[in-house]
Amino acid sequence: MQKKGDKIRDIIVAILSLGDAIGVGFAMVGAYFLRIESGFFAFVLVYDPNMVLSDYLGHFIFGIALFIGLSASVRLYRRNELLLFRRSGPRLLRICFYWMMIYLMISLVFKFQPEISRLYVVLSAIFIAAILFFWRWCLFQFLRKESVSTHLRQSILLIGWSPEMESLLQAILKDPQHPYVVLGMIETGRDSVPDLNHNEIISVGTVDELEEILGQYEADILLLADYHSGLSRVAEYMNLAGKHHMEFKMLSSFFPLFSSGLRVQTLSRLPVLGIEELSIMQWHNRWIKRLLDIAGAGLGLIIALPIMGLFAFLVWKESPGPVFYSQTRIGRRGKQFKMYKIRSMRLDAEKLGIGWSVPNDPRRLKIGGFMRKWNIDELPQFWNVLLGDMTLVGPRPERPEYVAGFKDDFNYYNVRHSVKPGISGWAQIQGWRGDTDIGERLRCDLYYVEHWSIWMDLYIILTTLFRTRNAY
Repeated sequence: MQKKGDKIRDIIVAILSLGDAIGVGFAMVGAYFLRIESGFFAFVLVYDPNMVLSDYLGHFIFGIALFIGLSASVRLYRRNELLLFRRSGPRLLRICFYWMMIYLMISLVFKFQPEISRLYVVLSAIFIAAILFFWRWCLFQFLRKESVSTHLRQSILLIGWSPEMESLLQAILKDPQHPYVVLGMIETGRDSVPDLNHNEIISVGTVDELEEILGQYEADILLLADYHSGLSRVAEYMNLAGKHHMEFKMLSSFFPLFSSGLRVQTLSRLPVLGIEELSIMQWHNRWIKRLLDIAGAGLGLIIALPIMGLFAFLVWKESPGPVFYSQTRIGRRGKQFKMYKIRSMRLDAEKLGIGWSVPNDPRRLKIGGFMRKWNIDELPQFWNVLLGDMTLVGPRPERPEYVAGFKDDFNYYNVRHSVKPGISGWAQIQGWRGDTDIGERLRCDLYYVEHWSIWMDLYIILTTLFRTRNAY
């Protein structure tokens, strides 16, 4: 039996996809008139003056179908994300870019007739992004109304409690557009809820009364938060959830790391729960990232050469001696390599041993402070990227002396070495660099490894130019 909330969510998804299809159609028609009919771009290429709009009808239909297919493939029409407008924006931009590239490629390979203008496809992608963003924003203004959003939120009943539930509850309470709402907690006898004296969650009974509770509360999801439950109990919970048309979910507490990659896999036909190969580990993504590294580092090195020459001279003038130096750092899979930098400190900076740089560091050269603030001392690392020891974006490499201690003091520390170290990284643009909290830096590094994408790399590269917090 389909619940009322499910029906409403299905209707909204249908309206959303239909609106997207109409928006794509309008965008492509608009791009056609601007590119071909207006004469504004006649200086680029003159088209057959006898061409009419209906000649492009097949192109329009293909473009609409391609966009809807791409949107569905990246889960842009997920029912449980209808209230998350801010999450759909970046996805929409990615889809428009993919749509443009795939449309161009297919039109060239299959030689569409009448001939497709590349400028027309680019204009279509821009119009699609603008029109659909506006359409989705208007729809979201309607969906966020309490009378509507109440029917779109999925309700959760908790079995037991765990510390992770506190963060979920706080996220729900802070976000009026959160797609979930917690109805209450079913006690297991082992529950410890020390931080919930504010009555933001209520107890609705015990597990001995579970079937009666599920019949009373028409929840969408039964979430097992007590990971001490035995297998027989879990099977019982799953059976009761199915009887009451509820989804059954449980915390991934056996997998505290990279839980977003959890999938059911098979070992000789035996189903097992495990972490799939993360995106950053997949061979085609490694090649894409490597090509981006070679192109970016090659261009960066060409642009940086005169800058490095200028600052090398300024360093030598202030502190005569070698202006470039190398340090041993730990790279992918624990491999040691030499990382190159422009010297920003005195020649005897480590006569008393190695140490973190600190604000107003007396070892630092006058010009060194400026170089560190704007990452100029890191420019020689473009060469490390070309050599393959580093990448443009990744966890920053540490010295062996530090890694020897960190790997014992911090759980999962060496997991950050499963990828190449980078010139910049997610931790650096968040301000966790230099003598700052190692735990927070590690958390950012692991977040990057788990959620990597080319778009994330490009964002970090652009943001690095403007984030200077704790750069000393």
